[in-house]
Amino acid sequence: MQIKFSKLHGLGNDYVFVDTFSPGLKKVNLNHLAKRVSYRHLGIGSDGLIVITRGQKYPFRMRVFNVDGSEGEMCGNGVRCAARYIYENGLSKNRKQKIETKAGIIATEIINNKNFWVKADLGRIKYKVKKLNLKLKGKNWKVDYVTLGEHPHAIVFVKEFPENWTEIGSLIETHPVFPKRTNVEFVKILNPGKFEQKTWERGCGVTIACGTGATAALIAGYLDKKLKPQIEAVFKHGSLEVKWDLKNNHLFLIGPTEKSFEGILYYE
Repeated sequence: MQIKFSKLHGLGNDYVFVDTFSPGLKKVNLNHLAKRVSYRHLGIGSDGLIVITRGQKYPFRMRVFNVDGSEGEMCGNGVRCAARYIYENGLSKNRKQKIETKAGIIATEIINNKNFWVKADLGRIKYKVKKLNLKLKGKNWKVDYVTLGEHPHAIVFVKEFPENWTEIGSLIETHPVFPKRTNVEFVKILNPGKFEQKTWERGCGVTIACGTGATAALIAGYLDKKLKPQIEAVFKHGSLEVKWDLKNNHLFLIGPTEKSFEGILYYE
C-alpha cells in the first residue's frame, strides 16, 4: 500500500501527517503505523503520527499517536501544524478551523500565510493542580501535577536543568502515582514573562518542544505567583507565545510551523 504523507513540525516537535480522505487508509492499523513511521532508522522519524479524519460536529478531527503506538489526547504544536496541513493540502480553503480532539474542540487560525504562524485557542480549559513530592534517585523532587482536561503534565521548576533530566523524566513518567503515566516538563524561569523548557513526553521520550506542556507550566507558575499570564516559552529551536485569558479562562498558543518534506510511504 502506498500512503501519501507530510512531515511538519512546530519548533522541532515533529509529526508525520496523513489523512483518511486518502483511499485505503481506513483499513490501516494506526497504532502499528505510528510505530512504523516514528522509528527514525526504519521509518520516517518523528515524535509521532497525526491522522486527520472527518469530524462529528466540525469538518475535521485530529488523532495523535505517540512513538510507542499509544493514542494521546492532544498536542499543542500538533494541532497548529494540523491547521497548516488542512489548508496546504486543499482539504479546506479556510484559514480558520475548529478541530476536534480527544481533549475537546481547538480553534485554530493561520495568522501569517508567508511563514505560517498559527494561533491555537485551546478553549475554556478545565484544569486541576496538585502538588507532589516524589523521591527519586535519593532526592526529593517537587512536582506540580497539572491536568488539562485529561491531558496530564508533571511540572518541575528548576534553577538549572539537571544533567540527568532525561532519566528523572522517565522515572516521573512511569511513577506509580501516575497510573496512566504523565508528560514531564522541566522549567527554568528566566523572568516573570519568560522561561526555558525541556520535555520528556509520555510514550515518546525527549521532545524538543511541547505546547501543551508550556500551557501547563504557565498555569502552575501563575498560580504560584512566579509567572505572568502571558509568557514566552523558549525551546531549542525557537519560542512560543503562551497567553492565559484570565477573564474567559482560555489558553492560547501562538508560533511558527514548518513543513520538512512530503512523500510516499510503502506500507504492508
